[in-house]
Amino acid sequence: MEVAVVRTRRALLGAGLAIFMAMLDSSVVVVALPAIETDLGVPTTTVEWVVLAYTLALACLVVPAGRWLDRVGTRNALVSALLGFLATSLLAAIAPTAALLIAARAAQGCCAAVLFAAVPAIAATVSAPGAQGRTLGVIGAIGPLGAVSGPAVGGLLVGAAGWPTIFLINLPIGAVAIAALVSALPGDGSLRAPRSHELAEAALFGAAVAAVLLGLTFAAEAGPWWGALGLAALPLLIAWNRVSGRHPLVDLLGRGRAGGLLGAMALTTTGGTILQFLAPYFLLRVVQATPGEVGFTVLAFPLAMAAVGPLGGAAADRWGPRRVSVLGAAVLTVALALAVPAASGWGPVDIAWRMALAGLGLGLFIGPNQVAIMAAAGRSRLGVAAAASGLARSLAFSLGPALATAAWALGGYAPAGMRAAFGLACGLGLLAVVLVLVGRGDGNRTGNIRESAPPEGAVIVGTSERDVSEA
Repeated sequence: MEVAVVRTRRALLGAGLAIFMAMLDSSVVVVALPAIETDLGVPTTTVEWVVLAYTLALACLVVPAGRWLDRVGTRNALVSALLGFLATSLLAAIAPTAALLIAARAAQGCCAAVLFAAVPAIAATVSAPGAQGRTLGVIGAIGPLGAVSGPAVGGLLVGAAGWPTIFLINLPIGAVAIAALVSALPGDGSLRAPRSHELAEAALFGAAVAAVLLGLTFAAEAGPWWGALGLAALPLLIAWNRVSGRHPLVDLLGRGRAGGLLGAMALTTTGGTILQFLAPYFLLRVVQATPGEVGFTVLAFPLAMAAVGPLGGAAADRWGPRRVSVLGAAVLTVALALAVPAASGWGPVDIAWRMALAGLGLGLFIGPNQVAIMAAAGRSRLGVAAAASGLARSLAFSLGPALATAAWALGGYAPAGMRAAFGLACGLGLLAVVLVLVGRGDGNRTGNIRESAPPEGAVIVGTSERDVSEA
């Protein structure tokens, strides 16, 4: 077997484990919150920040991290972020107070932001020419597996050995990821500290994202008037864009096709999240399903998404990312439309196959869409493009539940409100199809991800499609 192929496999293993761990930590903590609340003696309003601190830090820093990665080597940055993630995981496990635990979780989120920005860039540079879709499809399928594994893994660990173990489990996973990346990728230079204006940009952008997410969170929990808090993001974003002139993210959004593809990423993820959020409530309150039935039913979405992700990437390499993206968004939209009736006579199977179809559509969409975004961005903006798509999905994960709750509340928390929310999700999916279709450029070639020379130290494997499929 060629040495280059072995190195590619190791690089993808390390990158996959990094994104799996980051997604696992976004959901594994949920089932541990009651135990943390009891053990540390804090109210629910405090312990919920164990989740929110991680999410906010990740969403606030993923774009600044992407811009920083375009100046430094992604290999060393990724390994450093993994080391930081492991250190903060250990701090979270031994935290004696809620304040220290929340601080450790926020630091974890900062490291996770670098992971989210670096992993797609590394996956794109190590893949063989013409196989970027397949590679990103595999990486895109690993993330949902981490998210869906979180509650199950967390429940087992908390029940067997207590809540600190949900953070300690990161240590062996991260160690394997670091070993794989160090052995597969050559060093790419010393890391450079962020510039002063980049720190200012990160602070302003982070504050803007925090305002939006906090507005959505409080609007869903305490009343719609809290949504006005999100308006504070506008002057912050204006100041952010003026700190150092034209910003790479603004340039990326200004490119018609890239901006539309990022919008489609946000819309499809928001629509899928609405379905995922409301399905358990529908099953429990309308169908009268048992908690066990609910758990198995909602698994249909992420499992279908993970199963079809590599297939979507391979299809994008053969027929072009734009065509496969349109197909995926269309399948998701059909699934959401089929959920709109939400009849009281439905059973768990009726929900399960609709969720599986939605997961299939989103799995077909994400990998090819990310390939198209990175191709539109060009080789010099891979970090920003990867971070922007990560931000679009992160914001959608918060926007989906808020929109679902608002529509459900307007319907008096009755099935009619759920049907309205599913209709809204269907509309978002349809708009995503339109955005992908009307984007400028043919969007059907992945080769321009590599249109310029890769950075020093990047591993570009010029093997056949057969070799990459083996990897």
